[in-house]
Amino acid sequence: MKRSCTVDRELTDEYGVDVELPRYWYQYGEILNEQPISNSTYTVTPAEWDGRNVQPAPGADDSFVVPGDVRKPIREVVRKLAHRFAQEDADAIKRHQYENHASNEFVRQFDAFREFVSNQDEQNTSLFEFGSGDVSSPEERGTELLDSLVQTYPTEEYTEMYDVFFRWDDTTRLLLKQGEFEAVAELLAGF
Repeated sequence: MKRSCTVDRELTDEYGVDVELPRYWYQYGEILNEQPISNSTYTVTPAEWDGRNVQPAPGADDSFVVPGDVRKPIREVVRKLAHRFAQEDADAIKRHQYENHASNEFVRQFDAFREFVSNQDEQNTSLFEFGSGDVSSPEERGTELLDSLVQTYPTEEYTEMYDVFFRWDDTTRLLLKQGEFEAVAELLAGF
């Protein structure tokens, strides 16, 4: 469903074509909001790739009448993005969405922190980090990422979460100082 959203963004941004695809932002990027679309308009079957194949339901074709001047850019964008992401996984599409379509810098920084925390389950030091001269500890790196979150927090957009965010930040910093990455991951999942 990420590909549908990516195509929709590209159509809107490059061609000014808005097909009114219902979508919303989730922690893994933008996804299709299936609620407004009833099951009578599409069917879902397993896909050859890791995912789902979504097709118009039998008899629903009349609901999907697309004028020729709109159909052409849709085909162009689908082909372009299919070629671009043909050999990529869902993470590549997620990165593309975060880099190009995240609503603000805080959302990007929050994803970077989430990815950092999830990578702490793996080996703490990769060969790349060893060769890069990065000598900061995971605790220090986590604190730097939290600092970025505080600096980019959009107070005017997320006023209702302001106090909750800073309590979460304070608790997360305490857990990081103690190296409690499992607890940080649990707190992050709950936030």
